[in-house]
Amino acid sequence: MKRLLAQAEATDAEEDARYGADQRGDELPAELARRETRLQKIQQAKRALEERVREQTKNQGKAEEKEHRLLMSDGSVKHLRVVGHRSGQGESDHVEFVGAVTDVSEQKRAEEALRQSENYLAEAQRLSQTGSWAWNASTREIRYWSEECYRLLGFDPRGPLPRFETFFQRIYPDDQIAFSEQFQKAIREKPDFAVDYRLNHPRTGIRDIHVVGHAVLAHPATLLNTWEP
Repeated sequence: MKRLLAQAEATDAEEDARYGADQRGDELPAELARRETRLQKIQQAKRALEERVREQTKNQGKAEEKEHRLLMSDGSVKHLRVVGHRSGQGESDHVEFVGAVTDVSEQKRAEEALRQSENYLAEAQRLSQTGSWAWNASTREIRYWSEECYRLLGFDPRGPLPRFETFFQRIYPDDQIAFSEQFQKAIREKPDFAVDYRLNHPRTGIRDIHVVGHAVLAHPATLLNTWEP
C-alpha cells in the first residue's frame, strides 16, 4: 500500500510540474478560457482567412473562392465561403481588394442531410433487394438506375447506364413480348402497372423479377419503376 501511495504522489508531483498545480492538462488555453477572448480569437481567424484570400488574389485579376470552417465560442462549427479579387491593375503597394464572406452553414447541413438520406435509401434497397429506375419512353433511354437496380439486373454499378436494348435482351425470350406490350399500354393509358418476367442474370442465371411503375404526369413520356426479385 505504501508503495502504491508513493507512486500516486510521484505521479501527482510529475503532473504538477508539467501542467501546474491543480491542473489536469486538458484545460483550455488561457486565451480561450473566457468568452471575450474566444470571440477575439474567432475575429482574428476571420481576418486571417480574408488576408489569405487577398494574398492569393494579389497578382490575379480573377476572383478567388475558398471555403473554411470556423469554431464558434459555443463550440459549434460555422462554414464560411470567402470570395475576393483585386480591384484595379496598378502596381502600387496600396492595393485594394473587394470581397465577401458568406455563411453557408445551412447549405452544408442540407447537403449532409441529403447525403445521409441517400445512404439510408441505398442501404434499405440493398437489404430489401429493391431497385428503382426511370425510363424516357419518347427516346427509349434509361434516365436513372439506383445502385441496387444495377446489381439486380446484372450490371456493374460503377459503369454507365446501359442502353435500353441491352437491358431488354436480358429478359427471357418468352417474356419479352408481354413485357413490351405492358410498357406500351402504360405509355398510352398512363395507369399504374405491374409486370412479372424472367431475367437472364449473367452471374446467377434465371431470376424472377417483379416490377411496378407509373407515368409521371409532369413528364408524360417518363415511367418511374421499382424492381424486386
